[in-house]
Amino acid sequence: MLDIIDVPKVIKVAHKYGARVIVDNTFATPYLFRPLEAGADIVVHSATKYLSGHNNILAGVIAVNDPDLYARLISHRNVIGSVISPDDAGRLEDQLQTFSLRVVKQNQTAMKIAAYLDKHSGVAKVRYPGLPTHCDHDLAQKLFGGRGFGAMITFDLAKKEKDCSRFVDDLSAHVPHIGSLGEVTTTFLHVEACFLEGYSPSTIRLSVGIEPADEIISKLDRVL
Repeated sequence: MLDIIDVPKVIKVAHKYGARVIVDNTFATPYLFRPLEAGADIVVHSATKYLSGHNNILAGVIAVNDPDLYARLISHRNVIGSVISPDDAGRLEDQLQTFSLRVVKQNQTAMKIAAYLDKHSGVAKVRYPGLPTHCDHDLAQKLFGGRGFGAMITFDLAKKEKDCSRFVDDLSAHVPHIGSLGEVTTTFLHVEACFLEGYSPSTIRLSVGIEPADEIISKLDRVL
């Protein structure tokens, strides 16, 4: 739902009581936020997503600052054998060379799309931290330092349930409907269909790619 957590505050409280803090930074990426610099103990990424950006590898990242903790993690990895394949490692290394270019473009495009959706009569609510109306906008601005607000947008349709299903079917003809995210192609997810319980049938999650903003907006506008 794209709520923003005050990570430095959480870290401060957790460390006061001797707890470790693990941050999944997949959505924000190291471009927007670096939790280790904020004092987090462990940071994880699904490298399949933004770090790769092309949805053609399966990989994950665990990052730490503590040498002792690093040694423990390496020992555990050696025991269970969770090692990235050589082919995937090579592709990831190549694709990281365009990481900042991709993420900057995706952030800029997402801001334009969120502003478009926010004004559309067919949309009831837009959840995007870059919008001044987002409840955590100021916190996002503080954490991300004005570099952007991410490329994920969640919005609710102003439609009845049967019309939401039709929207999903119609949009699928123009935008891939998949559960992954962070790739160069814009994709969407009907949240209820993936997570089943606790979500409205009107909720749509959009993962913005590197296409021109007008191209994506045109597709959304056609279906809305």
